[in-house]
Amino acid sequence: MSLMSKSMAVTLPVVLFILDYFPLRKLFPDEGGAGNLKKAVAEKLPFIVLSILVSAVALATHNKTGALMGLETHPIGIRLLVSIKGYIFYLYKILLPSGLAPYYPYPSGITIISFEYLGSIIIFLMITAGSIYLFRRKKFVSALWFYYLLTLLPVIGIAQTGSFPAANRYTYLPGLGPLIFAGLIAGDIFKKASKHLRAAYILLFLLLTGVLINATLKLLPVWKDTVSLWSYQIKLFPDRIPLAYLNRGVVYWERKEFDKAIDDYSKAIKIDPRHAKAYSNRGSAYESMGKLGRALEDFTKAIELSPELAGVYSNRGNVLLKMKRYDDAVKDYDRAIEIDPGYSKGYTNRGVAYGAMGRNDLAIKDYTKAVEMDPWSGKAYNNRGFVYESMGRYEEALADYSKAIELEPDYLRTYNNRGNTYRKMKDFQNAVNDYIAALKKDPKNSTSYFYLGLCYEDMGEKGKALASLRKSAGLGNKNAVNYLKSRGMYQP
Repeated sequence: MSLMSKSMAVTLPVVLFILDYFPLRKLFPDEGGAGNLKKAVAEKLPFIVLSILVSAVALATHNKTGALMGLETHPIGIRLLVSIKGYIFYLYKILLPSGLAPYYPYPSGITIISFEYLGSIIIFLMITAGSIYLFRRKKFVSALWFYYLLTLLPVIGIAQTGSFPAANRYTYLPGLGPLIFAGLIAGDIFKKASKHLRAAYILLFLLLTGVLINATLKLLPVWKDTVSLWSYQIKLFPDRIPLAYLNRGVVYWERKEFDKAIDDYSKAIKIDPRHAKAYSNRGSAYESMGKLGRALEDFTKAIELSPELAGVYSNRGNVLLKMKRYDDAVKDYDRAIEIDPGYSKGYTNRGVAYGAMGRNDLAIKDYTKAVEMDPWSGKAYNNRGFVYESMGRYEEALADYSKAIELEPDYLRTYNNRGNTYRKMKDFQNAVNDYIAALKKDPKNSTSYFYLGLCYEDMGEKGKALASLRKSAGLGNKNAVNYLKSRGMYQP
């Protein structure tokens, strides 16, 4: 159960052995543990097997996704130095939690002769040697130190996943060792202290608690939202971590603050000129701003750096589609599908291109494939419905639009599309109902007002038609403006 919750639990069998050593004292004959070593191993075999299996699966998964760093990136000697420093780094952060960062950059200029690495090695060896020396005399010291070492081992960096050497969250379980040790020492000192000293110790404890509470309160605003988090990270390590700028840029893009997003993506690229995702994201921001040429350049650069990213080919295809370069767009969608045959968006987007080229049969085939692969894609149903509508296959169009609305009830375009189909079928009341449904979700939807006005006109309700068309024109709909002008009814 714990393995399904957190992979750090692979160390549980080792922790159980440590508990057998202390405080249970089951492993040595002179402590009443004669004959129990085989039993201790046998009872833990199921846990050991599960830990090995989960570790193998985790490593294979990280390797497949590219998260597992090869030795050419960080040689084993470098990893050992960083890992030993990591043990002392975590110990320091547990006991003195200051300067905490959401993301620690991988260090540069790593050498054994530097103070931080040589000093870490000396401290590590001293504590380990002391624990071995006290192995039979002070078992709690050895048990807590080796618990700390072994529970950190899966994430200490020997098998490096990701580009960060440390993470605060890795100390949740290992931190029990140093903190129990500190608690035992403090308790022993308190027990032996005089009455006056005990009062002083209590005051010191309260003061320390207050300091830690204050530090926690200061960190809370950092985790308020994504922008706050990564802005804090950038403040701690400016111009060092592309991921911080990349993640903040995504939020700016979602907020439609495209200039800020582009600025962050550009900074990520400046730090790491080979960061394909930064180019791809900046391309999306340029596309959102209508700067299709710049978007095309960035997507092309991202493909050059990482030619196996299906999504980037699809995104470049979208830009080419907007530029009406339909054949080139189809080639990019073909490549995206070739890289990832399960990429349903590739079929949906290629369907759009085929529809724009008037190749309706191919468009329907692609949308049908997309629906089979992703039955929850309202967009694929909507798009296929639109093609059916353009071919005069209204019943099939209505079925697809209704399914799209069921899946994505907030996608307003589908209401308008189904309304248009009803209107073509002379079912004006259902058409009106759909346009009004869209307006209830977005009262400023100028397109819905435009279609509603045309429908009222078809129904012979001239007053309602004029009111809806003028409302649409007032919201900036150019089709409504031109329509009213052509009939001499436009009022600026």
